[in-house]
Amino acid sequence: MEHIIEKNDDYTLIRFCGSLASDLEEQVRSILVNLFEQSSNGVIVDLEKSDFVSSNVLGLFFSLSHLAGESNKKITFCNVSEDLKKIFIITGIAKHLHLCRTESEARAFDCVLPRSIGRARFRARRKEAARAV
Repeated sequence: MEHIIEKNDDYTLIRFCGSLASDLEEQVRSILVNLFEQSSNGVIVDLEKSDFVSSNVLGLFFSLSHLAGESNKKITFCNVSEDLKKIFIITGIAKHLHLCRTESEARAFDCVLPRSIGRARFRARRKEAARAV
């Protein structure tokens, strides 16, 4: 597994190349957690050149997604292949991740929000509307 890191004032972009297999989980965790802690708004993970993501790394993505929600940062995934997208959907993890088609969408954070966040925002708006009445 190779990776390229691009830092920006607003976010950090990491491009993974190759398989993200189980034996690389600790290395991937270390890289992503460090980048996440150093970034002011969050991390964009580009999976365009990744052909495989192990279940352990999927679990890591899930954990980081929840950590992001708790810390008001974002972790966004872009350029996810159709095969990986299917795995994300089948495992149910897709509904917990920010998935963008392209890097430019991810930079603008103009992508699909996780359903759980969408529901939370809906409930918050509903409560605000009830208070206003």
